[in-house]
Amino acid sequence: MKKIVSMFLVVAMLLGITSSIGAEEIFDDTLTESSGFVILSVKDAVDQDNGIALCGMYFSYGTSRIVNRGNYYVAVEGVTYATRDYYDFLSAKVFIEQFRNGVWQPYDSHVKTTGNKLTVAMSYMEAVPSGYYYRCRTIHCVRHNGTVESGASMTGGIWIGK
Repeated sequence: MKKIVSMFLVVAMLLGITSSIGAEEIFDDTLTESSGFVILSVKDAVDQDNGIALCGMYFSYGTSRIVNRGNYYVAVEGVTYATRDYYDFLSAKVFIEQFRNGVWQPYDSHVKTTGNKLTVAMSYMEAVPSGYYYRCRTIHCVRHNGTVESGASMTGGIWIGK
């Protein structure tokens, strides 16, 4: 029974979650990695272009990207794609997460919202401490007539160090 419940939760996260909630409840950060797996890389950039595919009637998919820009800077980007360009609200909340003490921990986040657009992109560059792995995780949301469809995408981790 435990396996069935776990499988259901994983499928729900991959397919996105649809509900009728207000905009103030969208960013409760409940869309997190729960399986405990860790993907680490020594590459300079990691993409997750297929983080979410065909999630719903309003929300098409979302992507995340992280790049090592050198001198202890990372650039991150999250993009949310809607199925049409006339929805009330689109958002991309982008998190930089640091792998510390065996778990991914929030380091920084920014959000961008818009309406009546097909996409919304949030990107920024941040100085980070060396000696850690970092990844980008994005929560994607689209709202239309009170219905919110959302999902999450994330990259693997990249090493920032000497």
